[in-house]
Amino acid sequence: MKVTRVGPDEIFHRYLTPKWAFLPISGAGAAIDGGRFNRPGVEALYLSRSAQTALDEYKQG
Repeated sequence: MKVTRVGPDEIFHRYLTPKWAFLPISGAGAAIDGGRFNRPGVEALYLSRSAQTALDEYKQG
């Protein structure tokens, strides 16, 4: 696993379903079934540099 610090100089976007809104920086939802870059059981936080890309990713599910 590679862990990288996200600095304060950039803004990242993420759309959340109401189910996960109380844990906005959790990757627990991605851990349920796995995702594009994580296996089931492994949390992952998916972020986007643009709000439109974050919305497009949210809508694909």
